[in-house]
Amino acid sequence: MSGRGWPLLLDELSLVKGVNLSKADTKSRAFESVYYLGGPDDLRLSDLDGCVVVFNDAPEKKFESSMTGASEANKTSTATGTCDEVIDEGCLYNITQRVDRLMGNHSSNFCQVIEHELKKNDFQGCSGFGGHGETLGNFSIKSLKDLQPVKNSSDCWPVFDKSDQLFKIGSDISYGGLSEDAFLQEFYKISPILTIFENKNHTKKTTDMTCLKVVVDDYQSSSSDEDNAENSAAKLEANWSILTIFAFLMAYGL
Repeated sequence: MSGRGWPLLLDELSLVKGVNLSKADTKSRAFESVYYLGGPDDLRLSDLDGCVVVFNDAPEKKFESSMTGASEANKTSTATGTCDEVIDEGCLYNITQRVDRLMGNHSSNFCQVIEHELKKNDFQGCSGFGGHGETLGNFSIKSLKDLQPVKNSSDCWPVFDKSDQLFKIGSDISYGGLSEDAFLQEFYKISPILTIFENKNHTKKTTDMTCLKVVVDDYQSSSSDEDNAENSAAKLEANWSILTIFAFLMAYGL
């Protein structure tokens, strides 16, 4: 991405989440969450070093909806927020500071070093993060150098402009029941993503947590939980959650 410096380079990146629903059997439904890093068509990830960590377990806390007098389903589907609303400040600080201390390691296995650190069970203040006790739960990690652009073969392209690139950074399959509550819990779960970026000269770096969630404004309840979950699944297959990374950094003054 020639001619673009830091932080302009970050300003043009986005994180995207999509949820794919499989056909339900008699007892459960599979929810596949897919995550992408988006950027302009001339983006060269070779201008950055770093890793992206996708945490598969949702935080215990939920975003608060601004809707008053609405059903719980509408509140869940429309709620938005940021990581500091659902993850304790001490936990966020603990994670980012420990990763920051490792960023001086410029070896080829840097992301493996980060993975080893994040698998430890001594993250104080993170009991509600998504794991159990002081662990961070299940996660996947990818190095930026291993990412390949996804071919644009669909009218459903979740970044603006359609010419922009998407790089798949992770996916996870979870299972839920056929009730409306189970649908709401899985489809609208919050997904923390840790981005670890450094410029090629190793003079600038940033480590940040972003919390993605699918948001819709037209959730409609029906007479039965199972019917509503089925109808909602049909309507919402193409919903995406998109967040510009730099906007997140500015919000936190980083």
